[in-house]
Amino acid sequence: MAFSVNLPCKVGDEVWTYKTHRYTKVACKGKVTEIYFIDESMQPCIVVKGVTRGAWGEKIFATKEDVERVI
Repeated sequence: MAFSVNLPCKVGDEVWTYKTHRYTKVACKGKVTEIYFIDESMQPCIVVKGVTRGAWGEKIFATKEDVERVI
């Protein structure tokens, strides 16, 4: 059975996220190195090389401004 999924980014894209540095959340940019799906929920988990992994709109964002609204 084949199905189609629309992803918000692709491997190689530059995205924004945040890291905690000395108890402060700091916006940072990185490249997507992997996207995989979490169990049956089919929620994509996006891996940002050397920074973090997480869901689009929760931990991974398109712009710095989007990150700053969350942190």
